[in-house]
Amino acid sequence: MKDKTAGLFLLTRQNDYQRLQETAAVAMAHHLRSPLEVRFAENDARVQTEQIYAFIHEHPAGSAVVVEPVNDGALEQVARHAALAGMGWILLNRTTFYLNELRREFPALPIGVVTADQKEIGRIQGKQFEALLRDKGTVLYVRGPATASAASDRLAGMREILDPTPLKYHVVHGDWTEESGENAVSTWLRSAAAGSIQLVGCQNDAMAAGALRALAGASPQKPSLGQILVTGVDGNPEFGLPLVDRRRLVATVVMPPVAAQAVEAIHKVWNTSGFSLPPVMRLPVRSYPDIGSVTLRAAR
Repeated sequence: MKDKTAGLFLLTRQNDYQRLQETAAVAMAHHLRSPLEVRFAENDARVQTEQIYAFIHEHPAGSAVVVEPVNDGALEQVARHAALAGMGWILLNRTTFYLNELRREFPALPIGVVTADQKEIGRIQGKQFEALLRDKGTVLYVRGPATASAASDRLAGMREILDPTPLKYHVVHGDWTEESGENAVSTWLRSAAAGSIQLVGCQNDAMAAGALRALAGASPQKPSLGQILVTGVDGNPEFGLPLVDRRRLVATVVMPPVAAQAVEAIHKVWNTSGFSLPPVMRLPVRSYPDIGSVTLRAAR
């Protein structure tokens, strides 16, 4: 039987934020000398389910599952199986209906959420759009999967800001990868409904990079597309921030790699008498650059 371990289950290696999650979590585990195993599902909910079941069967009670779900609703029974096996269950950047019931049934287990403030991400995006378009124009908004609560929360936050303004927006779907962002924007540009847009706002930097490729591919036929602004979310110092610094993206929203905080929380549960995991650990996010600087960029 293996030692008590934290299992970290992430979406896909094709996403820069997911790779940052892995790097930060592994560094935290190494610093704390805390056992950690990492798996990627490559955006396949069935694969993720199988990976978690295998982890549960291979590790002792007291271990913990830390997961960023491919499909939020697909893991309820898996979470219950983990709890019945005496394991903690922590969701990353997601909220879902079954956690409160699990916490009531298994009060001794660490069960909860560690997340960046998803609605605030959407609000910051909305403020960025306002600063860039100055109450006149249309946004093509590339959101994440319909099965991801983070995508819904970001959309809700963005709508809080934009719905009272004259700005318009159209919503299309991706799956957090560059390819999906490129496909979503390319499909929109080929559609009869394409019309005139001034900005593509993406719910992560990977889809924003794909959007840039789509616009570049279409701009030889329509040079005006090369003037469309693109924004993202994540602010990975090795990916999203350089895209902003090189002015390929006009702005992003920086969110922390929350997996590291989840690993630290599990370590505290294991090693600190009386420590109890809160239902939700919500971490702050920020605009990059700040909103005032975004306004200056729009003026140039």
